[in-house]
Amino acid sequence: DTTGTAADLDAQTPEYGYLGGQSVGAGQGQTNFGTQLPGYVPGVRPQVYTNGIAQRVPANADLVVQIHFAPTTIDEPDSSTFNLFFSDLPVSRYVKSKIMVPLPGTLLNGPFIIPANQTKEFHGVWKVPEEISLMGLAPHMHLLGTHWKVYAVTPDNDTINLIRINEWDFNWQGGFYFKNLIRLPKNTEIHALAGYDNTSNNPNNSHNPPQTTTWGESTTEEMYYLPLLYVPYLPGDEDLNLDEMTSGADQETFQFSKTKLYPIAPNPASGLVKIGFTLEQKTWVTLKVYDISGQLIATIADHMNAFPGEHIVSWDTGDSRPGLYCIMMEAEGKILTRKLVVQR
Repeated sequence: DTTGTAADLDAQTPEYGYLGGQSVGAGQGQTNFGTQLPGYVPGVRPQVYTNGIAQRVPANADLVVQIHFAPTTIDEPDSSTFNLFFSDLPVSRYVKSKIMVPLPGTLLNGPFIIPANQTKEFHGVWKVPEEISLMGLAPHMHLLGTHWKVYAVTPDNDTINLIRINEWDFNWQGGFYFKNLIRLPKNTEIHALAGYDNTSNNPNNSHNPPQTTTWGESTTEEMYYLPLLYVPYLPGDEDLNLDEMTSGADQETFQFSKTKLYPIAPNPASGLVKIGFTLEQKTWVTLKVYDISGQLIATIADHMNAFPGEHIVSWDTGDSRPGLYCIMMEAEGKILTRKLVVQR
């Protein structure tokens, strides 16, 4: 968010973050259907682009992150963390995205309403505004979803099949990246058809009896949501192999480039805090807490043997007096510190 809208909404309440979806009423959120960082579901590996391709994060922008939590019977802390790895090499092209949602101008047969005891298929179209190389897409829907069919029709009336999901499974979803970049001329139309079953024959239907359902980001509501990732076309893109242009976290080309202690969260704190850090190599780690006078308050980890990568440990501030504290990490012969304010 480069507008400051999210920060203003966050400031309206004392707790961290704010309630609201990607597109909700005035004063409750903002519309975030433009350029996005990749989404995450369990099992997804990060995409690490090479070949002069990267995704741009504007300076001084706020990261707006929406998280879906499962119900829980007790209060629990949020331990989510997000790592961005910046390119050390020159970038020639930035990844762009178009997210097809059932807004006016996209659906040919809207509005996006699925009456009870009916099946429906919605047909959306997006006209490509420039010559592009399509990298991938990520169809998304909820429990009423049955199928997706996405294809492109060029100005010469050639049809290019992109993805077909005959049996949608809400528990098995993610992005799909093409092996080779797909060149799409300007004014190509991308057609996206999504089917839904809002009858009692659908065993995944969360309503019994079925209820009229429309757009919503709760699992018991429904979505037509199709992110498309692309870059401006350059001659020779058809010969590029996307498998060779990206690498996953389990491959040797993806490395944690430095040992780092992340900001403590939440901060200020009055209970449990999360202390996150990454390690460049396997090493011994010591984590200690000192008060403002330099007195040792707690030892969180003492000569802990830790592997390369990301780590998160917890510390309960409940028995500590209000005031300023210092979290100190010693690893690989380095000493790193972060400040923490404890309040009541």
